[in-house]
Amino acid sequence: MRVLYVCPTIPTEPFNGYEAILYHRLRCLEGIVEAVGVFCTANADLSEAQRAVLARFRKYGLVRRRRTAVACELVGAFLSGRPLQTGLFSQKEIAEMVSGFVGEFKPDIIDVFMMRMAPAVSRIREVPIIYSLVDSMYSNLISRSMRAKGVEAILARFEAKRSRIYENQLARSRCPLVLVSTRDADLLRAEGGLVEEIPIGVDTAEFSPIPLYAASEDRYDVVFSGHMYYDPNARAVEWFVKGCWPLIRKRFPEAIFAIAGNRPPPHILQLHGVDGIEVLGRVVSMADVLRSAKVAVAPMQSGSGLQFKVLEALSCERPVVATLQALAGFGSNRPRGVVLAEDEGATAREVCRLLDSPEVRVRMGAEGREDVVKHFGWQRQAERALGLYQQTIVAFKDRTILGSSSQLGTETGNTNGP
Repeated sequence: MRVLYVCPTIPTEPFNGYEAILYHRLRCLEGIVEAVGVFCTANADLSEAQRAVLARFRKYGLVRRRRTAVACELVGAFLSGRPLQTGLFSQKEIAEMVSGFVGEFKPDIIDVFMMRMAPAVSRIREVPIIYSLVDSMYSNLISRSMRAKGVEAILARFEAKRSRIYENQLARSRCPLVLVSTRDADLLRAEGGLVEEIPIGVDTAEFSPIPLYAASEDRYDVVFSGHMYYDPNARAVEWFVKGCWPLIRKRFPEAIFAIAGNRPPPHILQLHGVDGIEVLGRVVSMADVLRSAKVAVAPMQSGSGLQFKVLEALSCERPVVATLQALAGFGSNRPRGVVLAEDEGATAREVCRLLDSPEVRVRMGAEGREDVVKHFGWQRQAERALGLYQQTIVAFKDRTILGSSSQLGTETGNTNGP
């Protein structure tokens, strides 16, 4: 099977959400899927890590993000009513490259990662398409707008409104939409979308309770992990430090809170060395950091989808104290080993309870890893994606035989997207 992937960036460690999904899908399906890819890049100088990822593709094409082209695309997106994030890329250049790849390599299916790349394939009619949206951007932006203020809140609501309209158009296209969380999947199912829920995964060998590298056990009492340039992560840390950490330090005066994740913003860096807080920034091994802590926290106040931080901590047999926002995406598939805490006081109490109870931590950690291994391994998720590819190819051929070339509803007359 030959798959053409259309992606906003080249996956580079430490991977963000979509990049991790693509990387592990390629890894797990190597020898089964022949991959070709179209990517956007800020510059032509590729790192060794990027070249290693691209080596998994039979052929790839790169589209440079040029300021003048992006400025024109942003104006076009604004005037057309599309989400502005679709204007961050030179859609015309991407569409031309995708069309060329379709003609040259004749892929069996196209997998488009993220809503922002959808315009690049809107005129493709001869190949079935899957939109790997990962998260609902409408859901993500609405949750951010509720915590933001002033201009930031206005912009978030503006983009959320456009994202909802655009996602609903994709739902009506009759192309499968892939989302990682139950909440986001249900949102687009309600619009009549062909929605497949494929959760994120975890490398359970790397994120194991057995140290792969030298790590001092229990160096940290509490840990938060995640890309710190991502605004919902920074807001979560601020909320925890302001409302929860003082209560925890009152009970455990020597407790240490580690904040692990690359590119922390200045206001997070300023927390380093204050009241037992260590801002680690980018770390060599997130698994080592998690294994070096007693309890992990996911005090999310905004965002969407599933949280890698929850699954990675559980995979390392570390219990997690999390807010409802962090767990909502799991729906009925929430793994064990997680404690729900709805406010600052409850979060602090649950963390203190776990710090005071080694036996409970061990039991919860073991239960959590058992569920992660059973339900959230990357191989399992890649096999589900492969099954969806196969089903979509068969369904597309059946429609073609029956004389229906459109995968969209009659209201648009287009084939694969808005």
